[in-house]
Amino acid sequence: MNQAKWWDEYEIKARYIPCFVATVFPVHFAIQFLGHAFWQSLAKDVAWLVVANLTLPAVVTLALIQVQCAIAKHWVEEGVFGKGGINFPTTAYLLFQDSFLSGKVKLAIREKVLKDFNFALMDVAEEKASPQEARKVAREAVGFIRRSVGKGAMTHQYNIRYGFVRNLVGGAPLGFFGSVGCVIWYGANNNLPAFLMFTFFAIFFTTLVLFRETFLVKVAHQYAEVLFNEYMMAHRSIK
Repeated sequence: MNQAKWWDEYEIKARYIPCFVATVFPVHFAIQFLGHAFWQSLAKDVAWLVVANLTLPAVVTLALIQVQCAIAKHWVEEGVFGKGGINFPTTAYLLFQDSFLSGKVKLAIREKVLKDFNFALMDVAEEKASPQEARKVAREAVGFIRRSVGKGAMTHQYNIRYGFVRNLVGGAPLGFFGSVGCVIWYGANNNLPAFLMFTFFAIFFTTLVLFRETFLVKVAHQYAEVLFNEYMMAHRSIK
């Protein structure tokens, strides 16, 4: 039996782990600031938490994970690659205006897409006349390619890597504010080791926010290269 989607490799490595890394900081600060007694008292007042045998901090963490994934999708990914990923490298590579791939490889991919899926991308003249429509057509072609390649030999791993970075960056604001809260808390309590540790993490999350486009573009290009390489290396075309 296949693993449930919510517990497969992608969900664990690309969503839950980076989300947990970021959300643990605001949750830790909330626990320190409000105190364990507050959470225990609040949990007793919410019957379903007791029935489910869950602690309130765990529930808060799960809720923040969902918020973080939404932020990663709409603020981070769409902020860098446009709505619906219209400017994602996989789309750009198929356009004549993009020079990342050689013309020979680009034409080979286009010919294979036409042969495999009976789907023609716009030619140079059509692309110049309607660049936005050309991007939409290219994005649709990428959808066919992704379904054809599936997990591939390495595509799945690079997809996980991209998802990890995207969701970690998406959680950076939560991680930053949680870290700053802990810096203030432990500084006020003269706990130097904890103060220095959370200062480091505050700088780390700040770096992720400031250079989010650099990080995301890099892993997106890596994923795109692997996807097209594995598509072109397929032993036979789809009939």
